[in-house]
Amino acid sequence: MDRYASHFTARKQTIIDALSLLDHEKDEDWVMNGDSAGKPRVNVIEDATGIKDLTRAEIDVAAPDFIRKKAE
Repeated sequence: MDRYASHFTARKQTIIDALSLLDHEKDEDWVMNGDSAGKPRVNVIEDATGIKDLTRAEIDVAAPDFIRKKAE
């Protein structure tokens, strides 16, 4: 694996790790309406990962099916 691919893989894993730590009960961490409803707010994942140039697209590529779990 070349250095670029290794960096991308590590960055993707960092995003996945941050997503796994989200509190699905905490409304302020989630987009509440629009096309991204149910997805985590980009700024929340930026803060958790330290990745300051993170985009919605990058989160979606890292975890394409990740959405907020409904309250039980």
